[in-house]
Amino acid sequence: MLALLRTLSGVAPVLPPTAPATTVEVVGFTKEAMETFLAEFEKFGVLKRANNWLVETIDLGTVRDKEEITTLADALALTIYRCTGTFDLFLVGAGDSQKITVDALTYPQTITIDDFDIKQVWITNTAQSGDSAEIIKFYRT
Repeated sequence: MLALLRTLSGVAPVLPPTAPATTVEVVGFTKEAMETFLAEFEKFGVLKRANNWLVETIDLGTVRDKEEITTLADALALTIYRCTGTFDLFLVGAGDSQKITVDALTYPQTITIDDFDIKQVWITNTAQSGDSAEIIKFYRT
């Protein structure tokens, strides 16, 4: 990253201290330099944005003891959109004691988890007949 910033500093002109508000045109970055800069930031996740989503419905009538939900893995963000029961959500590890307990949500309540590297997702719940949860996974294709 440091090498990239040094490369870009050689492309951008030095502005006087009384320069107007900085824009791409005022700074003088070439289009190629800006594309390189954005591509490098994309690699590190700083500017990474989702361009697709998936809705996963979890049937809470089925007992789960830290069951991995593989369809929700590798997400940039998760939104628990609807929940009529209760479940525990684990994002760090199946054996980890860190969990998020999700209780029933009433619209417009939702829970969004973002700015977090979501590699794997596990859920634990008791049998709750007729209850379910809808989780939206936001990811980049």
